[in-house]
Amino acid sequence: MEPPDEAAMQRINAELHSVMEGAVAAQRKLLEIEGTAWSDDRLIKVVVGPRGQLVGLEIDPRAGNRMNTDALARTILATARAAAEQAMASAREILDEDVPKDMRGLRDTQVPGGFDLTDLLTQTDTDLHRIIHDEDDDEGSGGRR
Repeated sequence: MEPPDEAAMQRINAELHSVMEGAVAAQRKLLEIEGTAWSDDRLIKVVVGPRGQLVGLEIDPRAGNRMNTDALARTILATARAAAEQAMASAREILDEDVPKDMRGLRDTQVPGGFDLTDLLTQTDTDLHRIIHDEDDDEGSGGRR
């Protein structure tokens, strides 16, 4: 049996080190993401963090005079979704730049219960909630709908 090629091992080690550094850099960038959106009438501003969680909300006092509470709630939700979509677009850009495609996820064919990092970071919590519950329904019905 031949000893391993030391130069090849060093190249593999250097490549692995580079991938890990890229993953750490991507993680830092992902944690810093914010999405900001304004309502069409510019009376509501929503800021969300990297996972779409609300981190800032500004409501112009005139909004209360122009909208009833239902309209205000719908406007806030729509504006928050727009901010979350902006944050998800930023996450997609970071993943495309810093994380090799083959490191982004493991599909069901590779690992039971596989995942995809891009899907996880670029879907709203509402979408992920629906997906999870759809999968639970599929499993409960033996995979049939």
